Amino acid sequence: AVTALAVSPDIVHGWHLFVVKVPGDRDALFAKLREDGIGVNVHYLPVYLHPFYQKTFGYAAGLCPAAEENYKKILTLPLHPGMNVADCERVVKALESNI
Repeated sequence: AVTALAVSPDIVHGWHLFVVKVPGDRDALFAKLREDGIGVNVHYLPVYLHPFYQKTFGYAAGLCPAAEENYKKILTLPLHPGMNVADCERVVKALESNI
């Protein structure tokens, strides 16, 4: 199953990104959804794995194993003001049928 966090009633969500944690091979799912015209993406590489931080501070993979493992499982679903209910249902159906 896909894991998504619920928004609490006392929280106002910015709806900047809608990220889910997926079971299995995230990259294969990413490719399949893109092939089906679903504009998924991946956000964000743990900051210490960016070249600047590796060169400047000597950071390397393994520093934060939980962050790295979660990064391998997260997928950002399309989210923009132009989406309607049918668009959302299409994204959900494509996601569910490919996991």
